[in-house]
Amino acid sequence: MIDVGRSAAGPTWKTIEDDFVLGACARRIVGFAALAPDGRWSAFDDESQPLGDLATLDEAKALIWGAHRTTHDRTCASPWGHGWAGLAETVRRWREGGAVPPRQDGPGPQN
Repeated sequence: MIDVGRSAAGPTWKTIEDDFVLGACARRIVGFAALAPDGRWSAFDDESQPLGDLATLDEAKALIWGAHRTTHDRTCASPWGHGWAGLAETVRRWREGGAVPPRQDGPGPQN
């Protein structure tokens, strides 16, 4: 299973088949890599647009993450944090009278 609850440091990679690897970050698929018959890895973004052909899977993963990273903080990394730690931080801020950032993915508590 792909972990879509984590954030920031990088995507989770899941080998679907020996020749197909899928990457996901905190909230979405970031891209995939497919092994071509010539032994090179083709990297694709989250919209299945080709990013390039690379010699190794690690290079393909780096290219996919690099393409997604430019929008990751804005679209994927929640200002609330994740899981119980994120909830606890939100409650702490609210109790202290501080601003609670609005969720990026739907309604949430407001000031």
